[in-house]
Amino acid sequence: MIKKTSIIKLKSLFKSLGLKKNDTVFVHSSLFSLGIIDKGIDGFHSALKEVIGVYGTIIVPTFTYSFRRNEKFDIQNTPSAKTIGLYSEYIRKKNSVRSSDPLFSMAAIGPMANKLMKRNSFNCFGEHSIYEKLFDQDVKFLCIGISYSSGLSAFMHIEKKAKVPYRKDLMLSGISIGSKGEQYKDYVIHFARDEKNFFDGAKIDREEMGLYLEKNKISKSLNYRYGKHFLISAKQFEQSVLEKLEENPLFMYKQNHK
Repeated sequence: MIKKTSIIKLKSLFKSLGLKKNDTVFVHSSLFSLGIIDKGIDGFHSALKEVIGVYGTIIVPTFTYSFRRNEKFDIQNTPSAKTIGLYSEYIRKKNSVRSSDPLFSMAAIGPMANKLMKRNSFNCFGEHSIYEKLFDQDVKFLCIGISYSSGLSAFMHIEKKAKVPYRKDLMLSGISIGSKGEQYKDYVIHFARDEKNFFDGAKIDREEMGLYLEKNKISKSLNYRYGKHFLISAKQFEQSVLEKLEENPLFMYKQNHK
């Protein structure tokens, strides 16, 4: 029998992880890890909103990878990739402000939404990217039922700052459709995996880095229901990972030893 999670328990979980009133929180989630949530996605959202209050801001990934798929990106209508999670689509459709990145768009609701979702460069990560604004704002990354390796895209921003050798800039172009239906030529610079030189028999594995962050109390994690849940504040996250990558740029790059 699948276990249930009440709204009271959700609020307790969020507070235990370290969420507070007025926080700006970036949510990566797999809601199935919570079992049957009281009132479903509405219940999850109302619990989160109650914890951070009316002056808090919620951000979710609405990644589409459109230009990598040779597809147009429509800021109003292109849905989030199915792998991103149900809550991301829920927020995208909820009178949110969506960024115009044709690969790694995000959507936000709350007082900081317009400021943080404004795209100022072609960079997905690194200098002048939206991720740079999120780290400057010291947002909190709330990860519900995901792993460090599979769900926390902010790692790529830190990898870009660290100039890790197993990634390289990749420029892509395509057609974007703006909020008023206007079509325009667009470009984006992704910090993509260097498949040619690095990934034959290797992979990116961030679990050891996650354990390092937990050990040093940078990441607060709890096991509940069917998953692991954790919270990280952006500036401490960035500083700690950069220090580790300065010691060993290949710390999260793992060879498959036979």
